[in-house]
Amino acid sequence: MVTFSKRKSGLFKKAFELSILCGIQIAIILFSHGGKPFSFGNPSVETVANMFLYQNEDDQEDVGEPSQNNEVYQLNQQVEDLKNQFQVAKEKGEVLSNGMKSKDPLGKDHAPNLEELQKMKASLKELGGYMKVKINNMDLEAATTLLELANQDMF
Repeated sequence: MVTFSKRKSGLFKKAFELSILCGIQIAIILFSHGGKPFSFGNPSVETVANMFLYQNEDDQEDVGEPSQNNEVYQLNQQVEDLKNQFQVAKEKGEVLSNGMKSKDPLGKDHAPNLEELQKMKASLKELGGYMKVKINNMDLEAATTLLELANQDMF
């Protein structure tokens, strides 16, 4: 059962990725050893199954979705697409938020908020200005030293 559960999760995840990356419609139906059904479908198992069942009929448009009119069918497809887009965006958001974690002075992980980011930006600007002044002073000192060496060689 543990192997089945892990493999089922992996299979559903791969099916989801395949459907998103290739823009396809997919359905998977599994039955556990105990006879319990598990399914995954994009946009839904019913939609894909009906497409499969009615693919050879000449009057496919007339058949439509059993117990659903065309408008409800299209709305259901849009809802499923939005759910999938939300899931993908949520996964991307988790990846981004994990990449944005920083350590506070006490060593705890946290995601910086807008105020902290603005303070960091101001600190970086201040540091940049300080570095420019230091570089200018160093350039001035180097130029002064070169000028002194040039004057010593002349006399």
